[in-house]
Amino acid sequence: MSDLISLGIESTADNLGIGIVSSEHEVLANYVKVHVPPEGGIHPREAARHHSENMGKAIKTALEQAEINMKDVDIISFAQGPGLGPCLRTGATGARALATYLDKPLVGVNHCVVFCACSHPADLNVSHTVIDPHQWLTKVCG
Repeated sequence: MSDLISLGIESTADNLGIGIVSSEHEVLANYVKVHVPPEGGIHPREAARHHSENMGKAIKTALEQAEINMKDVDIISFAQGPGLGPCLRTGATGARALATYLDKPLVGVNHCVVFCACSHPADLNVSHTVIDPHQWLTKVCG
């Protein structure tokens, strides 16, 4: 089996992150666009608007960093929680639209679980025979 590539959308709060990783544990791109409110803390609707306005450019930038095209991507993933509701919906909507348009598998990922899994890279011996996309996405994060 050839190297698999995942494009992930992270939009749990004020950051919009687009990550592109391979099943060989290579980070091909890690683009982050940060929403900085003019004053105070994070305003969920403003952050979600920021993510919506910057999603297309962020994906394009990540693809350029990775030096790949969308046709090279095998799976689309997104953080489905925990996080701020409006921000999560924006990321999920973008991921669903992309996956539907490109006819790619879509995988929602628990943000906290992936952080925990990625903190133990020795436990992430990925096999090219992994079929479950949740398992593959969690493992490929390392």
